Amino acid sequence: MQGFSTIDSPAGPRVANGQLHGVLVRVFDIGVLLTGDSGVGKTACAIELLRRGHALVADDAVQIFQRGAELFGRAPEVTRSLIHIRGVGIADVSHAFHAPSLLDECRIDLWIEIDGTNWEAPMPDLCVPHFRIEAGTPSGLANVTESIAREHSGQQAP
Repeated sequence: MQGFSTIDSPAGPRVANGQLHGVLVRVFDIGVLLTGDSGVGKTACAIELLRRGHALVADDAVQIFQRGAELFGRAPEVTRSLIHIRGVGIADVSHAFHAPSLLDECRIDLWIEIDGTNWEAPMPDLCVPHFRIEAGTPSGLANVTESIAREHSGQQAP
């Protein structure tokens, strides 16, 4: 599929219990971890996905934990249900968006790395499909995220 590429996870420690800088959303019942440099558009993408009816699990920090052979994520308690809207401030997702827009946790099925400029931070091996996409507009990032999730789930585009 043009616009994004799957890559092998870089060598590094497997994250079974820890915390990552990122955003966790559920798109078409697929848990998608968004990572990338600060300001690259992770939260803006999540807000656009919320507008489209998808759900937020965590913004800014994602606690990763293992249940059996699967990885799950949730927000730290102090930031649970909160999202930072640039230019507006901190908002409670359950008040700002539709009722089912917030989840306590979800399985991490995909990892999408939004590549901005020269982000070279060492990344862990999450053992889930990993995609790298170019930074762009919130709408464009949401479109690509939905496409990747749809393809992963086997759904056809509407």
